Amino acid sequence: MDRVNQLLKSVKTGNTAAYNELYRKYWPFIYRTVMYWTHNHELAEDIAQDVFCNIWRIRDRLPEHADRQYLFMAARNHFYEYYTKTKRRSRNMRRLFDHNEDVVPPPQNLEDKEFEREVSNMLNSLPPATARVCRLIYLDELKPEAAAAELGIAIQTIRNFTYDARKILRTKFKGYRKSL
Repeated sequence: MDRVNQLLKSVKTGNTAAYNELYRKYWPFIYRTVMYWTHNHELAEDIAQDVFCNIWRIRDRLPEHADRQYLFMAARNHFYEYYTKTKRRSRNMRRLFDHNEDVVPPPQNLEDKEFEREVSNMLNSLPPATARVCRLIYLDELKPEAAAAELGIAIQTIRNFTYDARKILRTKFKGYRKSL
């Protein structure tokens, strides 16, 4: 039985000392692995932290024969989850501007962070209720029914807010495109 397996078995029983040792010894391994994939120091730190937080959160469900490969797979899964979520979020933000021939969608080479910042600024310029609905639908990826339930309003009201917001944002984005 390797040391990782021993530590994970102890963590499974709630042993915080074993968890701390696991973290101290194997956080650098997870960090370096994710850093290799992302080439981004902050993102690698965040994902490595998430891996260890998740290990503690699911400690009672850890597999019996977890080893160093388990840590690697956990890091890989967290990386894929982040990557998929980021791409989906970017796609949802771009969807705000779809279905209008007069507005050219943002260029694919535009930095996603810059685009997110601009969309966030544009959302902040909307009426508060409309901005909140847009954030729920396009950023938090809630269905209109779920957003309506969370806000305690009718589904048609959600649809009206999103329609109005898209109309306003397309106009604002049209001006943004001219400034590029």
